[in-house]
Amino acid sequence: MDMTLSQVRGYGRALALIEAEKLKAAAVAVRAGMADEKGWKAWVKSVG
Repeated sequence: MDMTLSQVRGYGRALALIEAEKLKAAAVAVRAGMADEKGWKAWVKSVG
Protein backbone atom coordinates (compact mmCIF):
# COMPACT_ATOMS: atom_id res chain seq x y z
CA MET A 1 0.00 0.00 0.00
CA ASP A 2 1.43 3.33 -1.06
CA MET A 3 0.81 6.29 1.19
CA THR A 4 1.20 9.95 0.39
CA LEU A 5 3.57 12.05 2.46
CA SER A 6 0.68 13.74 4.26
CA GLN A 7 -0.81 10.34 5.12
CA VAL A 8 2.53 9.19 6.49
CA ARG A 9 2.79 12.35 8.59
CA GLY A 10 -0.74 11.89 9.92
CA TYR A 11 -0.03 8.26 10.75
CA GLY A 12 3.20 9.24 12.51
CA ARG A 13 1.37 11.87 14.57
CA ALA A 14 -1.33 9.37 15.54
CA LEU A 15 1.29 6.84 16.65
CA ALA A 16 3.10 9.51 18.67
CA LEU A 17 -0.15 10.43 20.44
CA ILE A 18 -0.87 6.78 21.25
CA GLU A 19 2.64 6.34 22.67
CA ALA A 20 2.24 9.51 24.76
CA GLU A 21 -1.02 8.19 26.19
CA LYS A 22 0.61 4.84 27.04
CA LEU A 23 3.43 6.69 28.78
CA LYS A 24 0.97 8.79 30.82
CA ALA A 25 -0.95 5.66 31.85
CA ALA A 26 2.29 3.93 32.87
CA ALA A 27 3.39 6.98 34.88
CA VAL A 28 0.05 7.06 36.73
CA ALA A 29 0.32 3.34 37.50
CA VAL A 30 3.89 3.72 38.75
CA ARG A 31 2.92 6.69 40.93
CA ALA A 32 0.00 4.75 42.39
CA GLY A 33 2.21 1.73 43.05
CA MET A 34 4.86 3.88 44.71
CA ALA A 35 2.39 5.19 47.28
CA ASP A 36 3.88 2.68 49.71
CA GLU A 37 7.54 1.90 50.40
CA LYS A 38 7.38 -1.73 49.22
CA GLY A 39 5.85 -0.71 45.91
CA TRP A 40 8.58 1.87 45.36
CA LYS A 41 11.37 -0.62 46.10
CA ALA A 42 9.78 -3.22 43.80
CA TRP A 43 9.57 -0.65 41.00
CA VAL A 44 13.22 0.35 41.42
CA LYS A 45 14.21 -3.34 41.24
CA SER A 46 12.15 -3.91 38.10
CA VAL A 47 13.71 -0.90 36.35
CA GLY A 48 17.28 -1.64 37.37
